[in-house]
Amino acid sequence: MEKKLNKSKLSNYEVELHVSADEYSQAEKKALKHFQKDIAVDGFRKGEVPLDMVKEKVSQQYVTVGIYEELINTGIQEILADDKSAKFIGEPYDINQDQKDDKTVIMFKLDVYPEVEIKNTKREKVSIPAVDSKPTKEDMDNAVMQLKKNYADYKDTDTLTEETVSKVQVSFQDKDGKEIHKTPVFIGEQEFAADKFWAKTFVGKKKDETVEIAYTEKSLPQGLHYNKPWDKPAKIIATMQDIKKVVYPEFDTAMIEKLFGKDAEVKTEKQLMDFIEKSLAEQKQETLLVKAVEDYIQAVKKESMEVVIPQTMTNEEYKVRVENLHQRFGWSKEKVKQFFDQMGEEKSKAFLEDIRKAAAESLEKFFILKQVCDSLTLDINREKPGKLEIEEKLYAKFNK
Repeated sequence: MEKKLNKSKLSNYEVELHVSADEYSQAEKKALKHFQKDIAVDGFRKGEVPLDMVKEKVSQQYVTVGIYEELINTGIQEILADDKSAKFIGEPYDINQDQKDDKTVIMFKLDVYPEVEIKNTKREKVSIPAVDSKPTKEDMDNAVMQLKKNYADYKDTDTLTEETVSKVQVSFQDKDGKEIHKTPVFIGEQEFAADKFWAKTFVGKKKDETVEIAYTEKSLPQGLHYNKPWDKPAKIIATMQDIKKVVYPEFDTAMIEKLFGKDAEVKTEKQLMDFIEKSLAEQKQETLLVKAVEDYIQAVKKESMEVVIPQTMTNEEYKVRVENLHQRFGWSKEKVKQFFDQMGEEKSKAFLEDIRKAAAESLEKFFILKQVCDSLTLDINREKPGKLEIEEKLYAKFNK
């Protein structure tokens, strides 16, 4: 069997197998033997039906596929025997055939393990700048306020303000005042910050008071939209059902002991602030470190390195990402189909294409990062690197 290989820039080989009539006949015999064990004909034991009768029983399309599988498998094995360094991955694809003289030519593509091309030495001028992980006053204030919110007390009050958290019963009604849907809506800090409508409409209202709102969707915030286009309401009747005043704790020594217990390491307000600052610094360091390394890899890729990810790898990463998306939302196949039907054909195609693009970009970063680590001879646990081990050692290389 004559074999021709042409390595393309797409991390694959375009392969041609030139098969003689005898080789084709031998492959056909092997394919028919594969079908032979399952063919039953009166007068013959199962698995012993003559091959010419097997050929009559099996669709020619299946026989042809079987022949190609035999020939392609044989061709790949011979290629690997000739070149021990070849690193083929995945299955053959784009399979075609042609006839040249007395030979059958089978053409297909086969992906190979990607290799990073180092185009120049410009990467040597790229570095990772030092990051400042010290929390700002704003960082500290936000963290303290979030902690206070976690331990806030809620007390009944009768007037809705921007400092309250309120439950409002919303009734969507048609032009005749008939209710078509009812749902509770919660109004608090987040809503007041997002849209002035909430304060303008509800601040100053008393418990059990009602407000009538004309249903004009464009002028209403998302929380008051009625998402059934076939049944649009004419108005909304909102009833102030439950209003709570938010009371935030002061973190003095007594409150810290009450909230965290006598055995907690943090006992004073200063110790609490120190603990918050340390935690924020660690979080900020991690976030900035990941971004700094990400920017570095992008710069190195732009300046000096290039890698083409074969479609086999991209397809596998794409499948994993889509499956993770399904699992995250607990989607069944029916739910997935419903989601894409609602999105529409054009948007769903764009959505899936974005996932595929992200999969390819992620793999590109992985291989370039690996090449960078090899070039800088970083001592990294290749089998199971620790969390951020690669990022930390790469950062340390430029920030001693």
